[in-house]
Amino acid sequence: MKSSLLYVTLGGLLVGAIAVAFYVWDQMAGVSLSAHGIVALVLGVVVSLALGIGLMALVFYSSRKGFDRIDGRPAASSDDAAGKTGGTDADPHAAGR
Repeated sequence: MKSSLLYVTLGGLLVGAIAVAFYVWDQMAGVSLSAHGIVALVLGVVVSLALGIGLMALVFYSSRKGFDRIDGRPAASSDDAAGKTGGTDADPHAAGR
């Protein structure tokens, strides 16, 4: 019941946003962009997409390499997890205690 209410609400918001977009598009029928405006629009879209794609790539890279782990240790490889390399999960700082 909760999830269906969520889907109906989100669907309604999507339909409303599309309706507003069509209304605004229709009201701007007499507006034209100069060549400079088109260049600025295209550059803004390209730079925004490049920034978003680059940041998402860094998020995935960081996650794969273990840079965002809380304990500071890199993520165990599949060989370590299977015990093939002889690696242990023991705390390396505990030996001096």
